[in-house]
Amino acid sequence: PSSKSTLKKLNAKLPEGVLQHRLALPSEDCDIMHLNTYDPVSLLSCMLKDAPALQHAYDRAFAKHPCSFQTPWDMVIIFDELAPGNKLHYDNRRKLMLMSLSFLQLEETLRVDDSWLTVLAARASIVGDVCGGFGTVFAKYIEAIASTPESTLTAGAFVTVNNAPRWLVA
Repeated sequence: PSSKSTLKKLNAKLPEGVLQHRLALPSEDCDIMHLNTYDPVSLLSCMLKDAPALQHAYDRAFAKHPCSFQTPWDMVIIFDELAPGNKLHYDNRRKLMLMSLSFLQLEETLRVDDSWLTVLAARASIVGDVCGGFGTVFAKYIEAIASTPESTLTAGAFVTVNNAPRWLVA
């Protein structure tokens, strides 16, 4: 799904309660451009509601690695590139840059795609227009999620796992 209309439709189908962060980014031509990203806590909460296997994985992780301000979880962030269509085509304008995150305490579950929260999907051409590229996008995203009161990076947050509230701090 990499056309503008498809991406807009996907955003419209987001479960209720998923918060978005709108990043203001400097462009190469000294203008300001915007990218929408998703809040990891609200996205995780929505994913856990409909994924019993993921709830079980988080339940095991919380049992093995209790989470608190003294023992926060370790956030892992990955970047990936998705190129729909012909992989050998030199000028693939539909190529997407993805940023996903998860937690090291999930251990072997990290091998499963569903354990990763994709918080950003943007056309590579758009990211390429940002002054500083993906490094700037990453820094602005961390700033955005660390500056909200409900952020797992600053205050921690409750997520529901198997009908029990669990405190998540990263």
